Amino acid sequence: KPDPRFREAFEKKQTITSVEHLKISKIHNGKEIAWITPTIGLHLYFEKDAPQTSAADLLEELYKEFPEMFAYYQPSGHICLSPTKKGKVKRDITMLRKGGATYGYDIYYNALDNGAASDLRFFLELQDYCEGEISIQLPINLANDGQKLYERLINYASNLPFTVGNAGYSFAVNYEGNGYPAMENLIQLLKSNLGFTTFRRVSTQFVIPNWLTFLSPKMLEKVDLKNLPADSIKVLSNQGVVIKAASKPFIGVANNPSDLGILPQIIKVLEPVLLKDSNKDSYSELIKVEIERLQKIKQLG
Repeated sequence: KPDPRFREAFEKKQTITSVEHLKISKIHNGKEIAWITPTIGLHLYFEKDAPQTSAADLLEELYKEFPEMFAYYQPSGHICLSPTKKGKVKRDITMLRKGGATYGYDIYYNALDNGAASDLRFFLELQDYCEGEISIQLPINLANDGQKLYERLINYASNLPFTVGNAGYSFAVNYEGNGYPAMENLIQLLKSNLGFTTFRRVSTQFVIPNWLTFLSPKMLEKVDLKNLPADSIKVLSNQGVVIKAASKPFIGVANNPSDLGILPQIIKVLEPVLLKDSNKDSYSELIKVEIERLQKIKQLG
């Protein structure tokens, strides 16, 4: 059912004036709490046997660049976040360097408490029994210089053994308990803004293209990139590639998506590996939204 707490807030978002305009907050106990926050998202997905050393290097680099990202963490087996204890991040780095991620091992850090929608967030899952992911969310002001942001993100990704991934605008969502109370608003915002993706892993067999799209050598065997502009493709040190759709991230307002660059062309080229429906995923509604998004963008081309 529609949530009346957010109807008025969402209605104000129908006319997009900037990325900042997409933020939704709520008042709780007299305090404003971030409910949905636009961010820069980097989402990379791995096979189950992916090495952990490169993930340790990334975690260490982020800890130096954005120490405030690590203010809170999620203890193993808990839902709520706790203030990060002294030495916790360094212990995680050491664990990854030693290849110690086993069943049930993941890492989640957030700059804000109580699951608030933060634009400084790190999530890693590298388990030995299934596919894994690294998801990083960063402040949108980094998009002011598209080239620097591009260089930053490919630096993060280039040494990681990803299979697929993407980067661009993404929504951070307030997380409470075992669900997303803001799900209805999130879905509406995703449908209205084609330059945003979700951050929910479905499978390393599928690609969700955005401003930047990452493909491993294994995935490159399934597609032919020759019809894409040569200057949109960069080979990384891990022999994967990144495809850039435009000079900087885009909003892609659905009723007038004029800023998507060559994304429609990229989606057509990647048709063999595009995201397909998955009823197995507990967030299948988000998957359906992603599939609709890809089809809308492809038609623009």
